[in-house]
Amino acid sequence: MRCFPVSYYLSFARSREKSLSRGKNATASYIEQLEPTSDAQHGVLKMLTTTQLRGLRPHELLVLAALCDVDWRHIDPDCSDDALTVFHNIASRHAITVDGLRTLLMMFFPDADRSGLQCRSAFATLDYSYFIAANAKRFGQTPLVRRVTMGHTV
Repeated sequence: MRCFPVSYYLSFARSREKSLSRGKNATASYIEQLEPTSDAQHGVLKMLTTTQLRGLRPHELLVLAALCDVDWRHIDPDCSDDALTVFHNIASRHAITVDGLRTLLMMFFPDADRSGLQCRSAFATLDYSYFIAANAKRFGQTPLVRRVTMGHTV
């Protein structure tokens, strides 16, 4: 099995889309069914594949799952009803605080670092304030979250 750096994942996925569109079972319209991505969308995909697929920490993914109201049972079918309730309570606010992220980490990833530094770093990654201008541009300059200073909500 060959391993590739995560930064190649998006390129790999794009090449598979093209390959599938030319395969023996492909329909002529397969590639046309895929909506083209804008430069900003491509940048967001590049940022996620470059920074998040490595799986170094669950923080950003928990924030995105809560904000996107992902059904956590699809991610962890064995999670407790109490944990699901906590997740849905936080997700239903359509906003998440550092304390909310800490709570989710405690429920779903108890061994993860729940320090304020790690949580704020996760938010900085998602709002692009972590990145230098060149990387923000490379990633489409479209942050995945927006910080709201009132109540330290992100």
